[in-house]
Amino acid sequence: MAELQVLDNYIVSEKIKEDGFSEVFRGISTSDEGQFKEFVFIKKFKPEPQNFSRFVSQVVNYSKTIKTFNDPLVAKTLDAKKTNEGGYIVCEFVEGQFLNNIINKSREEGFPFSIDHVLLIASKLSAALSSIYSKGFKHGFVTPYSINISFEGDVKLYDLAIGPYIVEYLNANPDFKKDYISYIHPDVFNSGKGNEQYDIFSVGAITYQLLTGKPLIEEDGVLPDIKTKLNEATLASSSFGDDPLPDDIKEVLYKCLTGGYSSIKELGEVLDNLIFSGDYSPTTFNLAFFMHSLYRDVSEELAKTLELERSANYAGYFGETRVIEKKMSPVIIAAIVFIIIAIGAVGGYYYWQSKEKEKRLMAERKRIEEEIQKKKLLEMQKQKEIEELKKQMELRMQEALKEAEKMADQKAKEFLKKKMEEEKQKQLAELQRIEAEKKRIEEERRRKEMLLKQKQLAEQKKQQDQQAKMRELLELQKKKEEEARRKKLEEAKKKEELRKKLYGTVVAVEQLDSAPRPVYKEKIILSPSWRLPRGAKVLVMVLIGVDGSVDEVKLIRKIKPATPHSRLAEKRIVSAVKKWKFTPPMKEGVPVKTWIPITIPVR
Repeated sequence: MAELQVLDNYIVSEKIKEDGFSEVFRGISTSDEGQFKEFVFIKKFKPEPQNFSRFVSQVVNYSKTIKTFNDPLVAKTLDAKKTNEGGYIVCEFVEGQFLNNIINKSREEGFPFSIDHVLLIASKLSAALSSIYSKGFKHGFVTPYSINISFEGDVKLYDLAIGPYIVEYLNANPDFKKDYISYIHPDVFNSGKGNEQYDIFSVGAITYQLLTGKPLIEEDGVLPDIKTKLNEATLASSSFGDDPLPDDIKEVLYKCLTGGYSSIKELGEVLDNLIFSGDYSPTTFNLAFFMHSLYRDVSEELAKTLELERSANYAGYFGETRVIEKKMSPVIIAAIVFIIIAIGAVGGYYYWQSKEKEKRLMAERKRIEEEIQKKKLLEMQKQKEIEELKKQMELRMQEALKEAEKMADQKAKEFLKKKMEEEKQKQLAELQRIEAEKKRIEEERRRKEMLLKQKQLAEQKKQQDQQAKMRELLELQKKKEEEARRKKLEEAKKKEELRKKLYGTVVAVEQLDSAPRPVYKEKIILSPSWRLPRGAKVLVMVLIGVDGSVDEVKLIRKIKPATPHSRLAEKRIVSAVKKWKFTPPMKEGVPVKTWIPITIPVR
């Protein structure tokens, strides 16, 4: 368990992330008695930067306004306060990771987002923003730092209270911009505020980075040529890292990044149509599987930590006014230790369970445990009653004997003895009844404990079955990737063998992919003084090499009648044709050689 600190009415636990102006912690909200109520995220602002006081005041005031906003895709703002040390804002907790951490982890592990994962995240993010703007609010500063992906594959948008004011704050503290410059349109920093159109741009920029593994805007903050950037982009999830972006996704990104959508709602509808077109199959389960694969050890450890923090008592952190005077009995302590050990044994892998199912299971477990505790308390109470009845019976018998000794009359003694016997029988009957009740309570307690143990074993078996299924899925996915990689290597090998076989061989022109075209012709210069027959033509066969140059020229049909001038003209023609250039002859994409006939008029 992380070192705990107190912040007003909250317990501050583990640090989740940090940027230039704030730190985000996992926090714990407690009851007045120090009992756990719920987990929260606590964002603490650092007081050093410029315009800090104005920024925190704006955030605190706006937090009061948006408390009425409620959407499952947007994190609830629960509390906000300005303090002497700075200020903080409290938001809804999600068991997962923020997207900026996921991007870094994905790059380190060499485990990129698939197209399906990215489309689901973009769709959920668009739906969250659409809900915000439809209800008269705005965000204005969407980055991976404000997006959380749960281990169950859910997407939630944060920083609704901060977005409208953060740009002015960052402009006053430009050193903090470096974390966000890749996702925010440069005009936002120039104008000092964001809006719906700029949020659409941010959705596109985040989607681009998740698909390609590279930022849209470099560290210099200059917006690139969007069309060129998209045409040159390749998918990070492709086997060899050279597959281009699909045309339909490229079109969506281009419109996102160039103002092609009139509203975030329109973008959401386009993404939904793309998802349900049949070409892609994004699901929450697939995203949860990705998160589990990337954060397997982390999710297990976090689940154990949360369970420990959930079962702890925090009264001692708040002083005597909130300390519970009643101490826990050894029985209760033993029960809590038993529960913690049981949960620790089966812990982890909660990401694929639905939240409703988990809540029902925890409620059932808590109900059984409370019932067991009640039975134990009732058992102790009955035991005390038995002891008390024994004492009362002894006192009554002593009193009756004393009273009998004082009575001289034998009849009175017999009467008292009879009364004492009757009282004794009554006491024995009551003792038997209490013993029977005690036995029944003990049997009921054992039955409840056995039921709890059976449920825990069943849960453990289910977890093991799901773990085995996950391993099978991972192995199947690995085999598919290896098969695809092998096929691609075989195709490349075949192409290379074909290239070696065909390269430089002489192929008939009709067998080529396309006939060579002349790209340069050396001018044929014939002397006007030469006496050549009018209308004469020369036919030559030209061997075109792999680079398009002329390797050889054969004179097929000469000038008639043969004269000294005609021989000179033929030599001049052959010499000029040898300098001609053609497009390289290609067969199945491999450069080859070919003979082509060329008829050249003399006059």
